[in-house]
Amino acid sequence: MSSSTSTVAGGIQSCRRHQSRVYEPQFSSQSTSGSSRGAGWPCGCASAERLREAAPEGLHVYLDNVGGDHLEAAIGALRDHGRIAWCGAVAQYNRLGNPPAAPCNLFDVVGKSLRLEGFLVRNHLDARPELYDFLVPHLRSGAVVPDETVVDGFDRVVDAFLGMLRGANTGKMLVRIAD
Repeated sequence: MSSSTSTVAGGIQSCRRHQSRVYEPQFSSQSTSGSSRGAGWPCGCASAERLREAAPEGLHVYLDNVGGDHLEAAIGALRDHGRIAWCGAVAQYNRLGNPPAAPCNLFDVVGKSLRLEGFLVRNHLDARPELYDFLVPHLRSGAVVPDETVVDGFDRVVDAFLGMLRGANTGKMLVRIAD
């Protein structure tokens, strides 16, 4: 696990706060078994064990932009009345003809009284000034440090994009075209 003072959302990043620090377990967006039925818990997703290690008390809130195994792991790790904000499904972007199976524990959304809500940033542009007022000072002071993966060279744009879809990055994937 990596440690930083704060985090900016991206990928499957479940955070546990302890003494104002955020711990970010790193997950691959690729299933180890090619499906959501790997070697973990509760339904076999490999990400679930790592998520339980990172948040042994369970999660209250989960931001998902991956779907697939990661959504399944989050449902298993959420506490009763937890919330999932779902803004993407990277796990199926390059598998449109054969998307991953729905989480095998989907009924836990009912059993745990979870709230799963999809959202698009474009539907909340009115909140942008509030975000900037809050976040920019923290970014400038170093209290919030975004994770970034930097790939050098314009000729590697396609590799960077495909790597992002495969989960090869931590945080935002950036391509540096000049020094």
